[in-house]
Amino acid sequence: MSNFTLTGNLIHILAEFIVNFHKIVHFKLIYFNNY
Repeated sequence: MSNFTLTGNLIHILAEFIVNFHKIVHFKLIYFNNY
């Protein structure tokens, strides 16, 4: 049970990291294109 919770938290953190990474990459692409 606690092992499953740990895995779930890890997946959730990984998902948030990927979403934030995509936002940063997208923002940089727009910034460099405008520049």
